[in-house]
Amino acid sequence: MSTSTNSVVDQYSAPFKELGEQFKSRSESVAPKVFKDILQGIDELSTLLQDINDLEQTILLDNLPGTDLAGVRCDVNRVCLPSTQQGLLSEITTWVADLTEKQAFWLHGVARTGKSTVANTVAARLATVRRLGAIFRFNHNVDGRDGPAFHFGSIAY
Repeated sequence: MSTSTNSVVDQYSAPFKELGEQFKSRSESVAPKVFKDILQGIDELSTLLQDINDLEQTILLDNLPGTDLAGVRCDVNRVCLPSTQQGLLSEITTWVADLTEKQAFWLHGVARTGKSTVANTVAARLATVRRLGAIFRFNHNVDGRDGPAFHFGSIAY
């Protein structure tokens, strides 16, 4: 190389080396912040995706057969009178509290013996302690409440 070329190279070598050191220094201090921002963005995106998933499930449940039909929700005004059905309500309460018991309690009997009232009482009590449960009823006098589509829709709701 000629002397003039060496002189030009020498002229730019020191500033270029200094620039390289500044870049290295800044990238070491900026990288953690960038990574932190990326992780925060991923967390926010994850939360947003969970919210969307929850909303989709709510919409799906709201569109199931049975959710808009009369009588699906617990009627807190149609509960057992005080001091009535105590034995049966105690049996059901014990069943609910025992996590080793079977997953379903079959409440059955002839018409007009208070099954719906007992179910409403249990559902109302469980709602006050924020325990999830499901009840269903069939009503042959109301269209749409006498078949399996209503049954599964109301339990899912």
